[in-house]
Amino acid sequence: MCVCFYPEGAAVQEVRGKVGGAVQLTCRYDHLLPVKGVYFQKKNLSGLYELLVNGFYTNSVKDYLHDEYKHRTRVNRTERSLDFWNLKASDEGHYKCFLMPQDTLKDYDTIFHLTITADYSIPTVTVQECSDHGEGALSCELCCSSFGGYPLANLSWTVLEDSNDVLLQEVGSVSTADKHSGVWNVSQIVRFNCTQPTTVSCSVGGAVSPLLSICERFWAKYTEKAFLVFVSVVFQYFLGGPIESESTLKYTTSYIYTYWPDCLDCGRKPEHPQRQPWLSGWRNVARKAASLAENSQK
Repeated sequence: MCVCFYPEGAAVQEVRGKVGGAVQLTCRYDHLLPVKGVYFQKKNLSGLYELLVNGFYTNSVKDYLHDEYKHRTRVNRTERSLDFWNLKASDEGHYKCFLMPQDTLKDYDTIFHLTITADYSIPTVTVQECSDHGEGALSCELCCSSFGGYPLANLSWTVLEDSNDVLLQEVGSVSTADKHSGVWNVSQIVRFNCTQPTTVSCSVGGAVSPLLSICERFWAKYTEKAFLVFVSVVFQYFLGGPIESESTLKYTTSYIYTYWPDCLDCGRKPEHPQRQPWLSGWRNVARKAASLAENSQK
């Protein structure tokens, strides 16, 4: 808690609390005179301290307490303080303690400013859809959502790769406040246009989502196409002609993916007792793949 001075000269105690938490407001009174009454009131929308939160006097004041605070506050007569729990976002605002000493007409007051906060949940990022725009242009629609935060904060996105290769477009945002606690639930849908695999994250109010990789699946598809062309060239070079059957090409690609280490290092494994040159190993793999593929079509 800190004490600040507003332009009017009145000392204001800054108090911070969290939704669902508790705070204590203590009246400033340095005299030894006994106290006959203490009231804690909240400033209303008109700027007047008219909402009776809690207090005590020679007569009971329970019947005059505002319904919002009856079961969430308690006055400590000895410490001349107010215990305030189960805080809500709507509890934020200015409060005043009116203190009335015994045998004197002078009143003492203390002003408080209560600030309420709530931590946003770790944002969740989901991929709504991805589409192929051709020629390596890929587009993914992502949704980021977080819950239980206060005050209202904007969602933001971070792209780890070069931002020149990624275009972000906002599709829509939704913010709703909980009727009871006043905390905010926020979500946003954006569209990323990528030309390469990209890593992104979403953040709000200091909470950051785990990193998410997008555009990988489509990029892999283009890489696979390039590899298919490579396999075709290999067969043309080693077998003397192009591969006529598309299924043969796909089967061969799968085989070479599986036996890639053998192709690069033929003869060093137990199943290759006789060391063969690298080029010869590739020829054997290619021929075996073609043979298996042709047999599978019979």
